[in-house]
Amino acid sequence: MMSCYWAKIKKNAADGCFYVGFPQFPDIHTDGMTLYEAKKNTGEALNGVMSVVIDIEKPLPTPRQFTGPGMYAIEIEPQILTAMALRRLRGRASQKHVASKLNISYQAYQKLENPRTSNPTVKTLSKVVHAFGKRIEIGMVEAV
Repeated sequence: MMSCYWAKIKKNAADGCFYVGFPQFPDIHTDGMTLYEAKKNTGEALNGVMSVVIDIEKPLPTPRQFTGPGMYAIEIEPQILTAMALRRLRGRASQKHVASKLNISYQAYQKLENPRTSNPTVKTLSKVVHAFGKRIEIGMVEAV
């Protein structure tokens, strides 16, 4: 699974500001006075929208790579990826059902799936995936 979406950042000749848009999220726009500031604001905008979209359980477009001038990969924050993966793993089962299967409170499990509060330990993730008959893989890749 890709852990980033691509943004188009373009400098406006008239005002020198850097304007940002996402090919896969036409409603997300931001800007910055410098390229660095535009990239920072882009990450905040994407991850903020992702948190809300996950909360309302709206489907997300499958991340895909875009190439060309001004295209930048914008990383999805790990806690958002974790919340997305746990919700996908749970499927149609209720959070209460999964919590009882893990022998934890409903509220504790609910926090795991909330992108703003998700911060599980590797041990907790391992326990969750084991309960679903899965295994956990951890890897690190070069930054894009």
